[in-house]
Amino acid sequence: MAAGMLNPLLPRQDGRLEWGNGVVSMLFDIAGDSPVRLCNVVGRGMIPIDGRLSDDGTPVVEKDPRPIVEVLAANTGSQDNRLALIATVAGSKLRFVSALASEPGQGSADPFRLEITQFASYADLEPKGREFESTASERDAAASAANPAPVTVCADPHEGLVVTSVFEAFPNLSAVRTHTRLQSAKQLPIEAVSSLNLTVPMRVNCGKVHRSNIFWGDAAWAVENDWRVRPLRDTQVRNRNQKINPGQSSSRFAMSSTSTWSTGVHEPAGIVQVEGSMRRARDFSVMWQIEHNGPWEWEVGEDDPGLHISAFGPEYQNHGWFTNLGEGNDFESVPVSFAIAAGDWQQAVAEMTLQRRALRVAKARELGRAEQFKRTQGLVVYNDYMNTLFGDPRIEKELPLIEGAASVGADIFCIDAGWYDSTDGGWWDMVGEWQASTNRFGDAGLRGLAENIRAHGMGLACGSNLK
Repeated sequence: MAAGMLNPLLPRQDGRLEWGNGVVSMLFDIAGDSPVRLCNVVGRGMIPIDGRLSDDGTPVVEKDPRPIVEVLAANTGSQDNRLALIATVAGSKLRFVSALASEPGQGSADPFRLEITQFASYADLEPKGREFESTASERDAAASAANPAPVTVCADPHEGLVVTSVFEAFPNLSAVRTHTRLQSAKQLPIEAVSSLNLTVPMRVNCGKVHRSNIFWGDAAWAVENDWRVRPLRDTQVRNRNQKINPGQSSSRFAMSSTSTWSTGVHEPAGIVQVEGSMRRARDFSVMWQIEHNGPWEWEVGEDDPGLHISAFGPEYQNHGWFTNLGEGNDFESVPVSFAIAAGDWQQAVAEMTLQRRALRVAKARELGRAEQFKRTQGLVVYNDYMNTLFGDPRIEKELPLIEGAASVGADIFCIDAGWYDSTDGGWWDMVGEWQASTNRFGDAGLRGLAENIRAHGMGLACGSNLK
């Protein structure tokens, strides 16, 4: 496969598509008259993609893999109004068209890339009333009666909706970044599109929902990253006893943000830690983050059986958002990264940390600032605002902070809001002029305070609020 060039990804002998970077691997089911589904995903330290076999020698996959993308169209909505975002009619009508993949060259830091294209005709997207999705047992029976083969579909944006799911994985990382592209020649109002619709590999790893924990972060103006943890069964994801009541559960644990302050109430990230057998040999964790400075929604819900993690940017139900597809108005969803690894939540966080660093490097290269990035990589910045001065910097307050920051190894000392306020009117009322205060920093002024900071071996930064 040529470096950087997209080439066809051919199915395995069993008709499934396997893709990854050698650390993280994903297995997609493209057979039959059905949307593409993610039937297994593995990360660092987990059993290989075909590492667990059933009694008949075939690889164990998820019993109820979810479609890899959900698309909520205004004219058809969802199969179930309790599952408005994860049982979408338009999403259920998509069929596999092609898969294209590329690999980075030797020594390159560029990501591995996969693009899976699906298509639904305008006729299939017409309202037809509610269609109940078959249960996992019913799908098993149909699969055993006949060996489903891929349905040949052509993607023509003049004849229907074209949806492309994009997956990227940096070399040697146990993480994937994903987003979705939509195309349609005719006007087609869209109210939601998932960036991530991840089937959690519960069955393959003997994971138990009642032994799984959910981690989420609450936030407020002065209380950021306030992370909580609860057993998943102690949230809205209650046990519905699927043996006597099979089918997709309508219970879900969801978080959202409703403004451009993406961390104003909750963090656009979460973690699921899955435990299985008492030996815990197959325990694993998944972390995800929505990389977006606007509204978002993520949810964890129970399948038939299993778990899914879905992540969106803005959507109509929570944010009043929609886009009207049509000629010249294609749409691309916000990017979402997920990291998966064997072990507890700390392993997933460690993998996501590596992913974040790789994303920063990639952005620096994209902006032509790779050299500047190298110079600033690893710098420790101390900021005097949060839980300290709250926008009221004065020399008698700053001097002990400078001593303390230098003693713990800070590289940069940031004087945040208020360094420009000469009227004691408050840091916000004086925003915009950006002239050094004449009454906060003694006779030496801000220049003298800057010299003191540099004398302690640190650089100076000044905060600004360009809003």
